[in-house]
Amino acid sequence: MNVGLGLPINDPAQLLTWARRADAGPFSALGLLDRLVYDNPEPLVTLAVLAGATSRVRLQTEVLIAPLHNTAILAKQAATLDRLSGGRFTLGIGTAGREDDYLAAGVDVHRRGRRLDEQLALLRRAWSGEPCGVGDGAGPVGSAPFRPGGEGVDLAGPVPVRSGGDGVGPVGSAPVRPGGDGVDPAGPVLVRLEGHGVGSIGPAPARLGGPEVLFGGFVPAVFERVARWGDGFLGAGLGPRWMDTAFRDVERRWELAGRAGRPRLVAQVNVALGPETVLAEARKEMGDYYAFTGRPEHMLAGLLTTPAAVRDAVTAFTGIGADEVMLYCWASDPDQIDRLADAVA
Repeated sequence: MNVGLGLPINDPAQLLTWARRADAGPFSALGLLDRLVYDNPEPLVTLAVLAGATSRVRLQTEVLIAPLHNTAILAKQAATLDRLSGGRFTLGIGTAGREDDYLAAGVDVHRRGRRLDEQLALLRRAWSGEPCGVGDGAGPVGSAPFRPGGEGVDLAGPVPVRSGGDGVGPVGSAPVRPGGDGVDPAGPVLVRLEGHGVGSIGPAPARLGGPEVLFGGFVPAVFERVARWGDGFLGAGLGPRWMDTAFRDVERRWELAGRAGRPRLVAQVNVALGPETVLAEARKEMGDYYAFTGRPEHMLAGLLTTPAAVRDAVTAFTGIGADEVMLYCWASDPDQIDRLADAVA
């Protein structure tokens, strides 16, 4: 039975303590969520720090909102983290759908699924050591540079990038104009993307072909991505009966795609164990996080708050074929680690 811990996000200073204690205990992995317009630590940076404080547990994003990221840089970051952790990194990946995150990043929320599909091809190529082409991952929308009006861009020609707007257009280190004249920070900057072939993005990941990739979400496109690009599926927020249906769908599509072996299946549940102060903190943090849904009480109803409930959930998810169950913690008290270890012993 593999049981991991989802890390609380409201007190980043506690996360080293969480990681060290989990690494010394029975837990198999540490997970961290991703948001942009929210008061949470950036997951890749944080997991890199935690990799240096641990030696055994896996480290995974749950899930990284990949379309917000420059694809080429994400390929390098993920490979670096996999290498530094000795192959312990799992890239949990998805699209989410919170418009504020996409607006802040200057990315079109309506094409997030298509963008993720484009990104996956580049990530796999980069991790395999293949050369990348010009425009792969250039700016926050990768191979199709973003324009507020949505019109197409000729990659062989100059692309105007307005440097005076927050998050609008590709992010560069220094605007450049032909001739080297001064730049009006409120005006358009021309960046030329002409040329062919750039070279390989290193370092090589510890795991051949790249770190393990899990996809999160419950729409059919997610299951198809698992079958085409992924190593497995990460399901959160559903009970065992509904998760069983999702697991079987993932397995069916995996087989139809002609993939060898079987997909890795991971279930995630929300937990809080301890005195009433811990439970109250967890409920507040969850309520704030899921307020955007308009129905935070629906998620709060699934919060497991007794050792018996946690144990029963782990048993139920294992019974439907989960390879790992992630216990996501919303309160910052690290003593929950020992309580949860006792609950699943």
